[in-house]
This record gives sequence, C-alpha cells and structure tokens, in this order.
Amino acid sequence: MNTLIVGFGIAGLSIAHQLRRNKISFHVIDSSENSSSLVAGGVLNPTVLKRYNMSWEGKDFFEYALPFYKEISNLLGYNVYNKTGINRIFSSLSEHNKWSEAFDKNNLKFFLNKKIVLKNVDEINTPNGFGTLKNVGRLNFKEIIKKYQYVLKGNYKREVFNYSNLKFKRGEVTYNDNSYKNIIFCEGYGMKNNPFFSYLPLVGNKGEMLVIRSYKLSEKAIWKGKFFIVPLGQSLFWIGATFNNNDKTAEKSLSAKNELLSELQEKLNIPFEVISHDAQIRPTVIDRRPLLGSHLEFDNIYIFNGLGTRGSLIAPRLSEFLYNYIFLDKALSTSIDIRRFTLKKKEV
Repeated sequence: MNTLIVGFGIAGLSIAHQLRRNKISFHVIDSSENSSSLVAGGVLNPTVLKRYNMSWEGKDFFEYALPFYKEISNLLGYNVYNKTGINRIFSSLSEHNKWSEAFDKNNLKFFLNKKIVLKNVDEINTPNGFGTLKNVGRLNFKEIIKKYQYVLKGNYKREVFNYSNLKFKRGEVTYNDNSYKNIIFCEGYGMKNNPFFSYLPLVGNKGEMLVIRSYKLSEKAIWKGKFFIVPLGQSLFWIGATFNNNDKTAEKSLSAKNELLSELQEKLNIPFEVISHDAQIRPTVIDRRPLLGSHLEFDNIYIFNGLGTRGSLIAPRLSEFLYNYIFLDKALSTSIDIRRFTLKKKEV
C-alpha cells in the first residue's frame, strides 16, 4: 500500500527519495507553488559564519548530504550540487582574529582556509579583507524539484490538499477514495493550516531575496557579507535573504528590497540590474529544531517540517531518521521528535 506525501519542497523531495531508494511506493500531492525551497539560495554549508563555529550536528548532516545529492544527480542526469567556495567579507579588522581562532577548532579546519585575503577585488568592496570557506557549495532547488517531478510522472499531482477529504480506518487512511498506509505532511509554513499539526510552535520567519544580472561579476565563488551573493549561472545571482519575524505574509515589501539594494550598492563596484524580487516564509520553530514524528491520535499520520534556513543541509539525514521511525520502528531523537511539544500539550 502506498505512502502519501503532501508537499514537495526540500522536505518532501528528501523523504520521497528516501522512500524510492528503499523501494517503498508513494504518491505526492503538491499543495502549492508557495514553497520557500523554490526561492532559496541553496547554499550547502555546515558552518555558522556569523559566529565562526559549526552548526547544530553540522558535520554529520554534511557528510550524509553529499552522497545523497550525488545519488539524486545520477537519477536525474543532472549535477544538482556545485562545489563553490564562500568568501566571507570581514566587516572589521577584529574579525581576522576570530577567523584564525575558528580555524584552530578541529571541526572547522576542513572548511576554513586559514589565509586571510587582503588584496582588493575589482568588483567587490572588501576594505577589511575576506576569508574563504572551502569544501562547500550550492544547489539549485528550483531545477532539482522540477526535474524530480518529471521522474515521478503519474505519482506526482499538483492540487490543493483538502483535509476534510481524509478518512481513517484501522491501519490505513483514505484520501479522495485512494487508500494509503501512511501520510507524511511536508508543507512548510502551510502547516499552520493543517488541523492535525497546527498547534505545533512553527513561528515562521519571512525572507525576501533578489535575483540580479551582472555581466562583470565572477561566478566562481559565493560572497557573504550581510547577505549572500550566490551565482546561478548565465550571469545571474541570488541575493538574500532578509529576516522578518513579525510579518507572516508572503507579500513583497519595498523596505526589504531597499535593504537588499543598499547592501549591493555598498558592496558592488560594477553595474547590475534586478531581474526578480521574491518573498517566502521559512518554516522555523520556536526552539530552532525540526519537527518530525507522528500524530498522537492517528499514528499513521506524520510530519516532516521546521527545517528553517538550513533545509538543504539537514533534510537528507532527517529523511533517513523519519524513514527509520516509520518503517523500522526506530525512535527519533527527543531534540527533533514533535512529542517534545505534543506530550506537553496532552498534559495541559
């Protein structure tokens, strides 16, 4: 009996691939095009450049993600991962010491180039120099999702999911008269409308981003100042993203656009033109950990959500955890299991 996946951003794609590689049949219903994955920068980086340390479980997630994406590349006949260095622009000379200290931490030597670059770069303003992050890269999720949809063919359907059409029987769930063994909700911020999981503390964080064209900006590296400048190919660059914890709409704002443009005008010494401006709500959680697990009452309804700003890094490994939980009866870590919230809810 099939598994039904609702939503096809990075979470939905990752669990779909996990089921495929384990020969579990599934169908996908993609409820909306409003997925933060479609407009994400796709930077695959396990370090936190703001604080010069490793992200939560970063090494483990990174080492799992690379072969996972290579496997997807082989399936799609398309290289989904591009190894691209990140140049961290220093805002002050004091950051030189922080960079050197970070290099000496064992878990960062693989990623940080100890040498600090002080020479001028013609197209970028770097008055305090920059450091280079190596062995990292980026993914084009819009292209990956589109190509994977094609591979799924008849097992993928674009429609708005209607929760009222769900019916429950012992050991199965039916939707529009189709029976499924399990259903996995991967809806991103759309989870707020899900009657089974809307109580979970998905706070959301609005991000806005630009795509610009510049024929004189090198595509050989990602730049990181206040925002990322990520090469997309064909002289296009992704710029972003802003953070707004208060606005929960996906409406584009002039203030965010101006914030992005102001940074570009400060950093770039070359002409550019704005091609597009987008806004989405990142699915972030109050405790900054993802949401995985099963519903307390309906144990064949699952959730895979709350990936925040590092979805490209953590989704592959988390999809394995969720697969093991559903099909191999392996417990989830308490740091990611939604029962850290549902048990509290039940007690109230």
